[in-house]
Amino acid sequence: KQWYQRRVAITAGDELKVLIESSGFTDFSFTKDTQPLQGNNYWRYDLCFTEGYRSGDAIWSLVRDEEYAKAMMSMKYGLREERDTFDNMSRSAVEKTGHTTQIFCTTV
Repeated sequence: KQWYQRRVAITAGDELKVLIESSGFTDFSFTKDTQPLQGNNYWRYDLCFTEGYRSGDAIWSLVRDEEYAKAMMSMKYGLREERDTFDNMSRSAVEKTGHTTQIFCTTV
């Protein structure tokens, strides 16, 4: 129970801080970027259905065809039935955690 209480109290940022410090780094900073590198194309969700997108995205290029097909079916359903909800969740997540987070570390 004590481990659970400690675990709940630690945020993801705190966990990352502990990992960085235990790796020997003494000074670090986080920079959160809320602007997607792809600009407005990032919000064009339908682009994920193109072969060019799959070829250019490291994660999709690693999955088997059947896994890809399942994911695309789920995305198509979500975009058709719940597009506004999906968009709001996506934009909120990027605003909260950033699209890209850079970590700069130094050692003494």
